[in-house]
Amino acid sequence: AVIKNAVYIKIRITPQELHSFFTYANTFFKGLSVTMPLKESVLPFVESDDLVKKIGASNTLSFNGASWQATNTDGAGAIAALPQDVTQSIVLLLGAGGSAKAIACALKASGVKTLYCFNRTPEKAAKIPVKIIVIPTETNFDTSDGHCSKSFILAPPHFAKNFCIKFKK
Repeated sequence: AVIKNAVYIKIRITPQELHSFFTYANTFFKGLSVTMPLKESVLPFVESDDLVKKIGASNTLSFNGASWQATNTDGAGAIAALPQDVTQSIVLLLGAGGSAKAIACALKASGVKTLYCFNRTPEKAAKIPVKIIVIPTETNFDTSDGHCSKSFILAPPHFAKNFCIKFKK
């Protein structure tokens, strides 16, 4: 393990303040965590890796001495947190924001058989940059195709309070 003398602080910044923030950020910071609503808004101020270019969202920034480098660890983190291998699984992804885009890419790269996406606005879900099946807002999710024994639901916490999804066997 690498031991660093560092501190982690929370700074509230609006999208309108990003230009001013990045003018001085490298004076004080070597790395930044990015949360919503800034995962997409920071992109004009950074150099993005291929994944960030594909999904259009970053959650991790590092300063390399000359510029800010953007990457996204949301997908890899979600895959690592799953209790079992997702190969040949059916997955229902709730949400279509910056994290969902990264998670969708990681799931497809991990061999997910079928990826469904449910979002309040299906048009936003349709913009996820990998092959998914967008579920209309008034739909039952059916896992009875008989070809897959593993199903997962990945969701941000606010979905649990606002939605009820019925599963058919």
